[in-house]
Amino acid sequence: MELAMKEDRETIELKLTHQETLMDELLWTIDQKQSEVTGTISQLSRAVGHNLTALKTQSNKMLSQQTACANHEQMRNEIQMLASKEDRGQFKASFWSTSTKTPVRSCKETPSKQSGKYLIQPTENDEPFMGYCDQTTFGGGWLVIQHRFNGSLDFYRNWVEYRNGFGSVDEEFWLGLERLHWLTSARSYELLVELKDFSGNYVYARYRIGIFQNADT
Repeated sequence: MELAMKEDRETIELKLTHQETLMDELLWTIDQKQSEVTGTISQLSRAVGHNLTALKTQSNKMLSQQTACANHEQMRNEIQMLASKEDRGQFKASFWSTSTKTPVRSCKETPSKQSGKYLIQPTENDEPFMGYCDQTTFGGGWLVIQHRFNGSLDFYRNWVEYRNGFGSVDEEFWLGLERLHWLTSARSYELLVELKDFSGNYVYARYRIGIFQNADT
């Protein structure tokens, strides 16, 4: 009887020891999982914080761009208000004073020595385009490649638009790099830059332009 009871106690003690071992392993596993969960939460918190910072930065950037656009539009409106009505009227009137349907190679070869619109074709291989010839400044013969006087046209453009030209020859415009290439690849030219402020102050500069072989350079 005593031997049987002793064996039962040993069996119970072994089972208790085994249960304690299992409990320790379970507690260790729980601790590990808690550490993993804590680490994951920390990573998520950092990621959320980073995304919020990025969103705030992007939002501030968009707000700055909107403000810049608004200021740009306001500046254009103010320039239009300041532009001389006399200058605008004189330039627009001269545009309509002369217009030809027969192309000429340059403004020096126009049939009339009056400033106005003429059809320009530098060479037979070039497509004719309508340009404005100034026949009064420094003896005449000048093709206007850019005209800005009241800020009505936005000159903040991409490369394609600057290559092809934009605006209206009757108002503000840029002739286009492609057409300038047609002109300067045929012969040498002289560039005249004229600046006049709203107070009537006038300055100019003249440059010799060589022959260019590529419109993209």
